[in-house]
Amino acid sequence: MKLGFVLIFAALASCSSDDDPQAPKRCDELAQSFCEINTTCALATSAITEEKREESLSTCVSAIKQSFDCATVSKIKGDPDACIADLSDIPCDDFDATAGLPIPASCHGVFAR
Repeated sequence: MKLGFVLIFAALASCSSDDDPQAPKRCDELAQSFCEINTTCALATSAITEEKREESLSTCVSAIKQSFDCATVSKIKGDPDACIADLSDIPCDDFDATAGLPIPASCHGVFAR
């Protein structure tokens, strides 16, 4: 599931604009929400059991932090709230145990360094 989140940041173009001191915090919030939503769908589709819920969530968040350091984000280029809402609107039937939920267009390029 971490791959999907990392793809949110993969195509970052460094356009000049003012740094946003809230960007790292919002990035962390998006990572947490991404993992919570995917973990909920993993549970709903029986990809994990309730007993594995916290472990799955923790593993997802840790994997994202290892792959992408939100502390390096300095700009908010998109709308993190729209990304979270759109991700939440995807039915769990679309969840893939390996890849997680498909990433909505609103989630691409949300943050920049």
